[in-house]
Amino acid sequence: RLQIGSGDTGAPMMQRGANGFGPPLRPVPTPAFASVGAKLLGIDVPQATRASQMDEKLLGLEALYSYASALGIHFMPAVAPLVAACLPILNYRFSDKVRSAAANALCESYKCVAAGAADASSPTTAANAAELLGALFKPMSEQLLKEDSLEAADAMLDAFREIVEIERTHKVGAFGQVQISGLLQKIGRASCRERV
Repeated sequence: RLQIGSGDTGAPMMQRGANGFGPPLRPVPTPAFASVGAKLLGIDVPQATRASQMDEKLLGLEALYSYASALGIHFMPAVAPLVAACLPILNYRFSDKVRSAAANALCESYKCVAAGAADASSPTTAANAAELLGALFKPMSEQLLKEDSLEAADAMLDAFREIVEIERTHKVGAFGQVQISGLLQKIGRASCRERV
């Protein structure tokens, strides 16, 4: 469960180092909306899901996306918990909007790590970006293959497009021909499944 509170400075996350998708950085004060997002991502969904719970998950994911987008490489201490919280939500069966928001937040976390790897003054390396991409690629591409919502599939495809664009502009070296070929195969399988 993601542990970002309004008074939290990110200190526990700074201990993560390379196994947490990047080296430790200085503490970043967490705004209140990130606390809301983090709290809401941990909701266990009962059989009878209420619309308000889906709205809360969506609100939390959008808040975390905005936080990562605004902070860029300074969001690094929160990348590992965001990824851990968002990956299971990629296949959240009750809302395609929630799946879309999870894909957007995961893509934004990759942008933070890739920007850090491209910045010579940052301790983040291309290996950190490759590690994160490895954690994202399989779950997101598998969900894309199973996805029945155009909105969620579009968000996942857009996330992959942005990752390719990041690789082209920053030359991180994390997304290569093998990943592109694998992604194209999955897209091909998904389109064949739609025709049947």
